[in-house]
Amino acid sequence: MAQSSPITDLSSLNKEEIAAFLDSFDTVISDCDGSPQTINKLKSLGKKVFLMSNNSASSLEKYVTSCERMGMPIPKPYPVVEDLPSLMSELSNLDSDVGAVVIDTDPNINFIKMMKAVQYLKRPDCHFILAASDVSAILTKDLKLIGPGCFSALLEKFTGRSPIVIGKPEVYMAHLIEKIHPLNPSRTLMIGDSLDHDILLGSRCGFQTLLVLSGQCALEDATDEDNMPKYSLNKLGDLLPLLSSQ
Repeated sequence: MAQSSPITDLSSLNKEEIAAFLDSFDTVISDCDGSPQTINKLKSLGKKVFLMSNNSASSLEKYVTSCERMGMPIPKPYPVVEDLPSLMSELSNLDSDVGAVVIDTDPNINFIKMMKAVQYLKRPDCHFILAASDVSAILTKDLKLIGPGCFSALLEKFTGRSPIVIGKPEVYMAHLIEKIHPLNPSRTLMIGDSLDHDILLGSRCGFQTLLVLSGQCALEDATDEDNMPKYSLNKLGDLLPLLSSQ
């Protein structure tokens, strides 16, 4: 006899069960991929929504413009800033010389840059920061880029130093949200399409978790208790009709 899955498919729930699901959380932290209509509906139902991304190749302004174009306006002020230009601006106040090596998505990375980073990291007062630990960045179904995690691993091997990781699945960005909005972990829902980043972050923080299967992950990949989502849906847009029935 096949064992029942511990992951609940939200689309299989009845109206009363969906109502109980909605009543179980007040805050939503979602990856930036998905359905703007669903995000707007969650807001209209009184949920506090935050968008969280490991992709800092675009500036905050571009993210805001993109969200507005999709009909998902982000009110000012933008409380959580997690893009590379903003991070570099923060670090520029350390001292007049280079005070930190930040590894993130950089299509122009080369041998000279990596060697400069190695030299800087020989200084004990130079910070080593990894913005995202992804080993690959998916552009299309058939095309992946080498992710910042690979370059960080090289620097770790050469320098013997470990970076401070601020991207998912580390809890740094959740702590940023807590500075501006109190989080009750048991009443916070983490939504994403990555088991190793979104769901693992949610698990580490004690959040409820919803895996959307529109990315590269399948339910069969959830083999570890730490990245086992509580709920699943084929895509985030499938949540909209369930919300609209309430």
